[in-house]
Amino acid sequence: MSELPKGWTDAKFEDVLDYVQRGKSPKYAEASELPVINQKCVRWWGIQEEHLKFIRPDLIAGYTVERFLVDGDVLWNSTGTGTVGRAALFRGLKSAPKSVVDGHVTVLRSSAVIEPAYLFNFIRSPRVQDRIEDMHTGSTNQVELSKIEVLKTEIPLPPLPEQRRIVRKLDTLSARTTTARTHLTAIAKLVQRMRGAVLSKALNGTLFTGQIGIGEPTELGQFITDIEQGWSPKCENEPERNPDEWAVLTTTAIQAIDFDSKENKKLPSHLEPRPHLEVQVGDVLMTRAGPRVRCAVCSFVSETSPRRIFSDKVYRIRLDSSVDPEFFVMMMNTPELVKALDVIKSGGSESGLNLTQGRLKSLSINLWDVATQRDVVAEIKTQFAKIDHLAAEAAKALKLTDRLDQRILAKAFAGELVPQDPTDEPATELLARIRQARATAAKPKRGRRKKVAT
Repeated sequence: MSELPKGWTDAKFEDVLDYVQRGKSPKYAEASELPVINQKCVRWWGIQEEHLKFIRPDLIAGYTVERFLVDGDVLWNSTGTGTVGRAALFRGLKSAPKSVVDGHVTVLRSSAVIEPAYLFNFIRSPRVQDRIEDMHTGSTNQVELSKIEVLKTEIPLPPLPEQRRIVRKLDTLSARTTTARTHLTAIAKLVQRMRGAVLSKALNGTLFTGQIGIGEPTELGQFITDIEQGWSPKCENEPERNPDEWAVLTTTAIQAIDFDSKENKKLPSHLEPRPHLEVQVGDVLMTRAGPRVRCAVCSFVSETSPRRIFSDKVYRIRLDSSVDPEFFVMMMNTPELVKALDVIKSGGSESGLNLTQGRLKSLSINLWDVATQRDVVAEIKTQFAKIDHLAAEAAKALKLTDRLDQRILAKAFAGELVPQDPTDEPATELLARIRQARATAAKPKRGRRKKVAT
């Protein structure tokens, strides 16, 4: 470690923790008096209780007292790609007085030499998080943060009063960045509402002054000239990036308004392509089957790679000359039409709904002349661009708050966040007392050996 401020000392987790232990992986019940905290529950902000599981009642007696969590325990996810390294500071559960962790979470219980919140903040700092990949062993989803690796983790240890000052300062600064992050995250939801409001105005004829009246309500069947259904052969389980090779689009290529031809799977070489199903610029595509949120999604193909075929879960909709294809797609994505489409979906389960051609054609939209339709499309794009700029600025600011948090934590553990107090007891002295107490407690009591009766 780098040079430490006066009164600080280098330590390892094994020096400052009284208890380090992975949980058990028990058998579960639908409910019991003892909840189990698993990796899904462990969040940087605390415990997400909706993911709790429950130990089978007949197994509860097998838990010794030290396994029950106490206020101030740090819970550290110790397995799995994407989850290993995430931690939470345990402050109790709202739903139960007692709890334990499962076998994928390590409990770190602080000794008298370290503040639990100081330990937790150190774990979330770059000093630890930047090293997580080096600390764990294994590959893919089998990665593991071992107890040995945890115990030998180094930590800069300030005097106990300074630890508390650091924690208070971090709490104050974190509250500010959390508030900023909450507001910035809310902008993402606001953006969707703003886009929906623009589309609603377009549908109702109030988007701009040149859009006069509400248009002529017209059934889709009056101007849809053809609806084609695609082809879904068994494809290779990887996307095709070569534009000279054929591929079948997955339904995820069709998003609300937007289209992405990179979402595809390679057509096996032994299968003959079907060129008449190749997607072209200007096409209108709509998913006809899938989960509720993915059925009746409509997109406009503004650009595409060649040799991309749409699947049999997708409609290609042809329109007559009275309707601009891009205008049609915009209207099908208005909140009003999205709701109307949702009503006419059919099927026995939320995960498998369908949209029939007949029901689709029965819907109506307001139509203006083609020139006005194109003006509407242009105005929607202009307003969307402004909204997207707002979203991009919010995303940029959100990244800045993350970097700010990391800089604050880096300063905290370099001794630069709060001033040192020369009257504080040096960490070396407190640590020495803890080590001495442990050594004394570990010595076996000596006594006279009992005589064996003869």
